[in-house]
Amino acid sequence: FKLFDDNNDDLISIEEIRLFYQNYTSEFKIFRDQQHQKEVIDIFLKEFFPINDDAIQQRELNFDGFYKILQRNPNALQSLYLISVPDQDREEENELMWYQRFWSYIINNANRLVFLGIYILITIGLIIYVSLYRIYIVKNNTVWQIIAHVSGTLVNYNYAVAVTLMLKQIMSVLRRIHSLSLIIPIDDHIDAHRLVGTALFVSAIVHSLGHCINFATHTEVNSWSQSMFTTAAGIGWVAHSATITGDILFLLLLIMFICSLQFIRQRTGFYLLFQYTHYLFWPMFILLIIHAPSFWKWAIGPTTLLFFEKLYLLKRYLPKHGRTKLKSVRIENDNILTLVIERPQRFKFRTGNYINICFPKIAKMEWHPFTISSSPKRQDIRISIMKKKNWTKKVYDYFYGCLTKRAYLTAITIDGADNHSNDNLRNILLSKEITFLANDPDADIWIEGPFSTCTSHVFNSEHVVLIGAGIGVTPSISALDSLTQRVQNHRCVCVSCNANSYNYTQISKQQPKKVDFFWINREIETFSCFRDILEEIENAQENYLNIMAATRNNSTEP
Repeated sequence: FKLFDDNNDDLISIEEIRLFYQNYTSEFKIFRDQQHQKEVIDIFLKEFFPINDDAIQQRELNFDGFYKILQRNPNALQSLYLISVPDQDREEENELMWYQRFWSYIINNANRLVFLGIYILITIGLIIYVSLYRIYIVKNNTVWQIIAHVSGTLVNYNYAVAVTLMLKQIMSVLRRIHSLSLIIPIDDHIDAHRLVGTALFVSAIVHSLGHCINFATHTEVNSWSQSMFTTAAGIGWVAHSATITGDILFLLLLIMFICSLQFIRQRTGFYLLFQYTHYLFWPMFILLIIHAPSFWKWAIGPTTLLFFEKLYLLKRYLPKHGRTKLKSVRIENDNILTLVIERPQRFKFRTGNYINICFPKIAKMEWHPFTISSSPKRQDIRISIMKKKNWTKKVYDYFYGCLTKRAYLTAITIDGADNHSNDNLRNILLSKEITFLANDPDADIWIEGPFSTCTSHVFNSEHVVLIGAGIGVTPSISALDSLTQRVQNHRCVCVSCNANSYNYTQISKQQPKKVDFFWINREIETFSCFRDILEEIENAQENYLNIMAATRNNSTEP
């Protein structure tokens, strides 16, 4: 309303809205001429200033009238979605020279570049060391044999790094150590895993090509096919099986790499293919031990940690850790549903943590990560899921079907004699919420975790800026809820007069001091997803400020 009210008289007129849209649409190149622009603006105006039966069009609106139009006319509300703020940063970026932008990038990504540099330096060091070792110590090696051994060492190195980067429990521990989290780019460990995995695949190709060309150019006794696909070459520390195990390893690695590519992994119905082909890691580990005599020296540490981590995560199948029940499911809109999960007895998590969840009735082998949007102080776990494709669509459709089925059964019961006992259920259906009983088979859910994210750093800074887009706001909601709960923990009641107050001394020692929260959505309806938590946070903040103001007023009175 303020955007349209150009002269600040608390009224908006047709002329003001027309002027706004003329100025706004002039920035776009989609309008062929002024007549086309006028036609589009007239469509907007008809939504806000409809013509009545007497062909009279209202000329002005106050805020109440404007609000009522938006309430009863969804098209008018949707037309406001078209209003966006032009990107001002582009102009500022164009004013900077290339070296200024380059230096800004270096400063903002210093720790990432340092660790990338360390990784590259180690790679170069291994190449030089193995080359010199093969030339001056082992001797009598062909160029292709040296290339094969160098790239084979890089396979061992990249394997160890790739496994280390996927130790989620280790990453969670490192993130909790604030000093280390400032130095190590822990939040990039998955991207780093993809990079190292690609380097491993390239090293394996070079390793294979080195042996292939060496067998083709320097084999006199055996044919090339005998050297490649039998034990005739006589290499390998277990029954001369290096060539056979190498062939199998290359095939398994090729399958894993192809199925890990983003355009395949994110295709409808292909996620399980990505998940199952990644299980080839374990037979590859065994074959690599048989294939290369020095591989175990590189792999023993990371693989042992990974094994114990997987063993530790088996607690997800225990009732007090992972097997639990849904308390309720609410259909927020056509794309989002919110799950409220009963918190297992021994399940502990921190602000911004995420969990992997599995619905055994929907897909028993699929586990997917979702951020917890509730505070650790609460007795339940809340997550939100957006319907996209594959598994999320199955989950949304399943619970929407449960809601429809219950509505049908309720309608049959209401038509019968017992109407009074269905009042509560009828209210639930109107709110699109399903409440589950303890023995309801549809309520079964398994959870794994928790795993940490960068949101846990919110308590280490004096001024925090939380930015979320769409359903990705869940970590910020968890942080806001946790901050509110922390303040509420310092609430106290006077024994004499029962007046509410807060321990301001303790609150003043806590971080952060200030929080800015930005939530951006394409659709207005998405804001309703966390309305209950946001309203609770807002009420708690208002109550805190009112009590603080009253306390200060009392302290200044004579």
